[in-house]
Amino acid sequence: MKKLSDNISYLESSDNPLSAEVVMIKRKKITIFYDCGASDEAYKFITNCKDNKIVILSHFHADHAKNAFRLNVPIYCSKYTLKKIPKGMLYENGEDFKIYDFPSFHAKGCLALYLPDEKILMIGDAIYPRDGTYYNLSIINNQIEFLNQIDINYILISHKKQFVYRKDVIINFLLNLKKSFLKGENVKEVLYGKY
Repeated sequence: MKKLSDNISYLESSDNPLSAEVVMIKRKKITIFYDCGASDEAYKFITNCKDNKIVILSHFHADHAKNAFRLNVPIYCSKYTLKKIPKGMLYENGEDFKIYDFPSFHAKGCLALYLPDEKILMIGDAIYPRDGTYYNLSIINNQIEFLNQIDINYILISHKKQFVYRKDVIINFLLNLKKSFLKGENVKEVLYGKY
């Protein structure tokens, strides 16, 4: 487990089985988990927390959501994810976090978790292309617009060696991606380069 702040820690992603980072956010009355992963370690990370808790799923892919079937906690997810994961959904908003639909090339129904007091936005896999190089210019524009409108300093992105990025770094990445896309360049090189 790695610690980002006094209230935020996370379990790193794994390759065998493929399991996304699971982020734990301690609040006054509740502990929020962003994604629940696919590994036994991720499952234990969540179940070992004895606080009142909920899980917010970034999207429906198994590496982010497989453990939802085993957990007996309220699950927050998009309507699209709910179709893929037939489990009861609780959707009520606390005062100290917000859940947004986030534009994504990666999967339909992606949700972002915003922590206003920490100025952190968690987006899961939302900036990754679905098949390695598939991008949509309108989604790139929507992501840039969304990120420019929200008061954040940091963005958390799953499956990267570096998990935490400054907002300006991700916006610059998306602007460079847009330029490359418009020039007809190989966007795979932009994505997998350093950002």
